Amino acid sequence: GLVVATPGGLSNTCGGAGVANNGASSVSLSGVTLAAGASCNLSVNVTATSAGTKNNTVTAASTEGGAGNTSNAMLTVTAAAAPVISKFFSASNVALNGTISIFFTIDNPNADMSLSGISFTDALPSGLVVASPNNLSSNCGGTVTAVAGSSSISSAGATLPASGSCTIIVNLKATTSGVKVNTTGPISSNETGPGATSNTATAAVVAPPSLIKSFGAASLALNGTTTLTFTITNSNTTTVLSDLKFADNLPNGLIVASPNGIAGNCLASGGGVLIPAIVVASPGSHSVTMSSLRLAESGSCSFSVSVTGTQTGNQVNTTGNITGTFDDGEGTSIGITGNTATASINIVP
Repeated sequence: GLVVATPGGLSNTCGGAGVANNGASSVSLSGVTLAAGASCNLSVNVTATSAGTKNNTVTAASTEGGAGNTSNAMLTVTAAAAPVISKFFSASNVALNGTISIFFTIDNPNADMSLSGISFTDALPSGLVVASPNNLSSNCGGTVTAVAGSSSISSAGATLPASGSCTIIVNLKATTSGVKVNTTGPISSNETGPGATSNTATAAVVAPPSLIKSFGAASLALNGTTTLTFTITNSNTTTVLSDLKFADNLPNGLIVASPNGIAGNCLASGGGVLIPAIVVASPGSHSVTMSSLRLAESGSCSFSVSVTGTQTGNQVNTTGNITGTFDDGEGTSIGITGNTATASINIVP
């Protein structure tokens, strides 16, 4: 359970031949000559390779005096606990292409031993990369590597005093939607070797709402009427989308019909609709707006409006972007912007 350290740090004031090979389980001294009443010292560094009580006995001998006394030294070796790492994201939810911070806290659980050479590697899940700039912050010492655009964060050579702790913070960019589960690899130190695989942090990357639209017919007689249907979808499996809204300005050849024929399951609670939409479509106008819709996780709904063709020709209709908000999990409402939607209809004589 004790071996010569590397380096051994041999010190010899006795002369002769002192032998203490790195990693060896014995130390020897020979060929020393001491004058009457003289003394000398031999010292060497040792490494404890197992826990427990270590009794070390040695006897010196000489040509003139034979064997001398036996000397004993005792050392109690306690097992050092590996450093402990914990982590969390700055928010539970982040918008697609948004930025989120990850925090690593490293603790030395040993009350009577400092730790050196503390190292770990964190492989980020698919869909999270180190942001640019990474806004790296660390008070752990050593070297932290977090290259912008990469999918890995690592730290090497950190030191902690007994019962000490430190923190590393890195900004990440969310590049794909979905729930991201991140587990850090084993953390180690020179004194302990690797510890257990560290804890896990989870965050959801929130996709924007989706909007599609379609006319009830490919072509329409002049002054005829058909439907214009809008479908809104929340593709996120763990996040509610709130205050969903958009505006649709109809082209010159289309107006809202009279009556406007507003209908659909976006207009009442139930299913995936948590708060019904408010739809405004004044007969004779060129405008349809929707607001206040709140959709549950994986929710979807549709509504339709009757429109009348007032000019011949192909009428191309594109909405504005659908927008909304979500809760980041820390009580802050985050805005999010989705797509536009396009549909066309041919008005014929």
